[in-house]
Amino acid sequence: MEYKKINEDFYIRLDPGDEVLQSIKAICTAEQIYGGYFQGIGACSDVTISTYIPTTRSFKMHPFSGMLEMAALSGNITKDINGIPALHAHAVFSQLENEQLLTHAGHLQKAVISYTAEITLHPAKVTFEQRFDLVPEVGV
Repeated sequence: MEYKKINEDFYIRLDPGDEVLQSIKAICTAEQIYGGYFQGIGACSDVTISTYIPTTRSFKMHPFSGMLEMAALSGNITKDINGIPALHAHAVFSQLENEQLLTHAGHLQKAVISYTAEITLHPAKVTFEQRFDLVPEVGV
């Protein structure tokens, strides 16, 4: 992983084997970033996205492996109750399987880089405290 600050933004290049969220969180910790957003593209080999299930208030995990193009990565940065950076990210991946182009999208849990990724991180000038909304069950 390499990154460089230009003006207020950070430009990040990830290498094979780097994990996307761990890498962004490491930069946020090192640079004391507790608010902002990030976006990116790249190529991954091992990905887990999830879907929130309101009726059970839990996430269903969806692991994928192979050549996965990270067509879109979008997320925000907050400060959690322990005072460390917290990330909330969604991503869209495309994958060619049996000559069919598949698309996978959802809440990003893990993405391991296979070739490279380019990510831009824009820190806010303020800290955003992480807060969870209490969402009622569907049908309540």
